[in-house]
Amino acid sequence: MAKLTIKRQNTYPDLLRNYQVIINNKIVGQVANNSIVEFDNIPYNATVQLKIDWCYSNIVQLNQLNENNVILLATPSCTGFKFIFFYLFYITFLRKKYIVLKNITCSNNADIQKPL
Repeated sequence: MAKLTIKRQNTYPDLLRNYQVIINNKIVGQVANNSIVEFDNIPYNATVQLKIDWCYSNIVQLNQLNENNVILLATPSCTGFKFIFFYLFYITFLRKKYIVLKNITCSNNADIQKPL
């Protein structure tokens, strides 16, 4: 079993809204803006994805990471200049790539407590 930590950066898009955490196709929790959530006893073969309304993140498979403590960073893909001009395009045509979920697992667990 693995420990999963999801960090969400402080960004303007979706500032007041939570992302739903989906593990193995089940909603198991939420992550708010500029916050950290942790899940214990996650199976090594689990898949992790985030969701907001009809928009999703990429799917991360834990069995490919080969780590006991996995740290994932969640950011919207539509920020800055893209948010102003392409927001409707992202939520319509790139809705399955709206949130970027990437592995930032490090050897020093103290790094997850640093402010975002």
